[in-house]
Amino acid sequence: MQYALNISTPDSGVLFDDMLFEDGDTITADRFIQPRIEAELAFIMKAPLNGENVSVSDVLNATAYIVPALEILDTRIVRSDPASGKSRTIIDTVSDNAANAGIVLGSQLFAPDQIDLRWTGAIVSRNATVEETGLGAGCLIIRHVASPGWQTGCHNMAITLKPGRSCWRALLFARLKPVMGTLFMLILGHRVQSAAILSEVKMPAPVNHFKQALLRKEPQIGLWLALASPYAAEICAGAGFDWLLLDGEHAPNDVPLLMSQLQALSVASGHAVVRAPMDAPWLIKQLLDIGAQTLLIPMVENAEQAQALVKAVRYPPQGIRGVGAALARASAFNRIADYLTSANEQICLLVQIESRAGLEQLDAIAATEGVDGVFIGPADLAADMGYLGQPAAEEVQQAVEQALIRIQSHGKAAGILSADPLLCARYLELGATFVAVGSDVGLLVKSTSVLAADFHARLKE
Repeated sequence: MQYALNISTPDSGVLFDDMLFEDGDTITADRFIQPRIEAELAFIMKAPLNGENVSVSDVLNATAYIVPALEILDTRIVRSDPASGKSRTIIDTVSDNAANAGIVLGSQLFAPDQIDLRWTGAIVSRNATVEETGLGAGCLIIRHVASPGWQTGCHNMAITLKPGRSCWRALLFARLKPVMGTLFMLILGHRVQSAAILSEVKMPAPVNHFKQALLRKEPQIGLWLALASPYAAEICAGAGFDWLLLDGEHAPNDVPLLMSQLQALSVASGHAVVRAPMDAPWLIKQLLDIGAQTLLIPMVENAEQAQALVKAVRYPPQGIRGVGAALARASAFNRIADYLTSANEQICLLVQIESRAGLEQLDAIAATEGVDGVFIGPADLAADMGYLGQPAAEEVQQAVEQALIRIQSHGKAAGILSADPLLCARYLELGATFVAVGSDVGLLVKSTSVLAADFHARLKE
């Protein structure tokens, strides 16, 4: 469309509330003048995009959901100049502020990595007569958002795509899991319907990017969350950590509260990890059902325990996880059609070693198939070694460093927590992959104490 109409300017602008229509709405014929209808994909953002160096990966990472949509275009101009007969250049955009337009969002949400947008097809029909069809791979605006022209134009106009806004046709193909969708549009003056109909396609569980990063040995910097507050969790998530651990062992958390925090973190770029208070299969089942994809299980001391945990996080026949996906947040309440057959692959199991008994069995634990990473708990380990409250003691640190190296020798990710920046740097040098560098409680205590002490000192001067 853009090539055909000789459009080279950035397709961007402000969307107004009266441009939005609900799926199934009735739109009267006098609402538009010269309407055109196009099937689109709407990118619902979870993070802002701006500047001149936006990449395809940046767009996908900033996208919360992709939604099938319809674009109603109304140019409000004569298509050809009456005097010269020359065709006018028409900006093909619902957000052209000089134009009238409409947007109809479908009801189905898809994660950016859930579908292959190249194979997403669209059918626009009127009164059951097909008028247009299309496939994502044939779209001529593949590099729309990531293109230099779009970026430069948006940069010059100081445009920032912010969370909650839709980025229309930003990328029409970017992922590898095939899905075939169809979109239907009925004529103006009748019901407007935008719905993806999926038939004999794969809709797998969301990809666990944290697990993938561990496999690629990419360092992941995390923060421990123990305030047991969705509000605080959301604040911390905005800081840009790669992962955030919700502590179910030492924080005052229960399953509903952990779920609320998972919901708060769902729009963040950082990955949520949940530490269970114990290795009970019934509790692990609940944590997975509320949407946790990565679990950290404390006090693992032998390979048999690790093997039992692997079974606890997997559906049969590989495991014993109970089948309750139809009621679970993890499957989008049964809207992810192939969740049961794909969930096992996306679960990341981290086991925590924090005793001398665990260290003695570390090699057998790390070698257990299905264990994705091994986390060293320095505080409990120090206590078990006779150094209560002294995790930085030399003997403890020697044991920690040796453990981190042994874990990696089995091809598994090594993890640890410390509030000491020098120790964290040392652990990363040794190859630790997932390192928590502090906690929300620690940051709050330190900041508030310093602030109060500073002003009390000023009063005494």
